[in-house]
Amino acid sequence: VLPAFTLGVQPPRPPTHDMKTGYDTYPTAGERWNLTTVLWKAQHQESLLGVHLSWRANPHVVFEYVKRGGWNLEYAFDKLRGDQPIVMAAVTQNGWALEYASNEMKNNEDIVMAAVTQDGRALEYASNALKNNEAIVMAAVTQDGRALEYASN
Repeated sequence: VLPAFTLGVQPPRPPTHDMKTGYDTYPTAGERWNLTTVLWKAQHQESLLGVHLSWRANPHVVFEYVKRGGWNLEYAFDKLRGDQPIVMAAVTQNGWALEYASNEMKNNEDIVMAAVTQDGRALEYASNALKNNEAIVMAAVTQDGRALEYASN
């Protein structure tokens, strides 16, 4: 049995309007926008940016993308940027993904610790309260001494 994304031609879909960017987003010609296709792309480290907007709101899809490329958190819907398992997967893979996390996640000690353990300079994106947290600052500086410039007094 062939995977669904290799079968036939998809009927045309109407464009969706991205309110954030102001652009209309169209599916790629002939591409089947189904879960099989989207997850196949995730396994091959393609960007979430190229995925139809409707899939960027799906937590299962976003999780698969961010665990392989934490930077994909930038392209997830705002609601998912505050989802702890998704953000943890992103910052564990790439500490800089903390930049795109919600403010609540930037103030979450476990999330920030995972981010600075992966890349100490991710301390730049932590909440001010956690920039004062001795354990987090020590973990960040241990990983990358340049992180000291982001610590609060």
